[in-house]
Amino acid sequence: MIYLKILLLSVLCAIMLACQLPPPVSRLREADLSRSVVMIVYHPYGPALERGLAIPLPDYSGWTDDRMERDFNRLKATGVDVALVGIEAEKMSDHSRLERYRRLLELRAMNVDWPDLAFFIDFSEVDWSDAHRSETVSAWLLDLNMPHHPGIFQVAGRPLVVLVSHERITYRHPAFHSVIALPFPERVNEWRWQPGNSKWAAASPDGRQAWLQVGWLDREETEPERQWRRRRRDGANPVRWALREGLLLEPRFVVINSWNNYLDGSFVEPTRADGDRASQILQREISHLRRLRSD
Repeated sequence: MIYLKILLLSVLCAIMLACQLPPPVSRLREADLSRSVVMIVYHPYGPALERGLAIPLPDYSGWTDDRMERDFNRLKATGVDVALVGIEAEKMSDHSRLERYRRLLELRAMNVDWPDLAFFIDFSEVDWSDAHRSETVSAWLLDLNMPHHPGIFQVAGRPLVVLVSHERITYRHPAFHSVIALPFPERVNEWRWQPGNSKWAAASPDGRQAWLQVGWLDREETEPERQWRRRRRDGANPVRWALREGLLLEPRFVVINSWNNYLDGSFVEPTRADGDRASQILQREISHLRRLRSD
């Protein structure tokens, strides 16, 4: 009888302890950060709605629940750890867009096997010198309850927030781990936001982050060259080349540009031009990376 009482007491203590434990912060635990964290840039609006270079399968014109679910189930299948979700700074006052980001967080909470979420805010078209800019960013992120959401990717115990700009800016808030991303970063803890002098991949100054360009770069090219690249892209080669070049840099954070940028042609999302070849190659290369890291 005494053994039964001891057993019941042990079970009761275990239940009480479990009730006191906090929920998991995210699918990707801090302990996993000893390996490379694979992120992919994801555009809800802006470049995702351009149609000059390719048309996604299926096509879309907004950011509906159906598109969110389809996109993030596809991202899950590729094996990426984190979706870096874009926010256009000039649209932060748009309440309807805020509600769509809130809906994404709701869906992520219900789909725990989706990639973790982090946000980047694009200030390339906005003047940061506005005296209230920093307060606007903080209020917007806190309104989404980011510090307490179970699906938000964290660094050093705080949600990661990336601020993209063409000029050096300063943003700090105790609730967030913020980094500044620039075309040509020079300081430690600054991230790179374009491939720089390399065609496919380039690292941040401290080597902790690498930017991978998985499509063609068409902004400096003539129309015939762009057409040639469109024919030769074949869905796979830029993805494979960028990932393998980027992994040679051995970064902690691998940022892939991108899932659906139809403005610069760096898309992995299935399209009428490529089918799902690019996303399949991404899945295989990430799987290859995981095997290498486990050996």
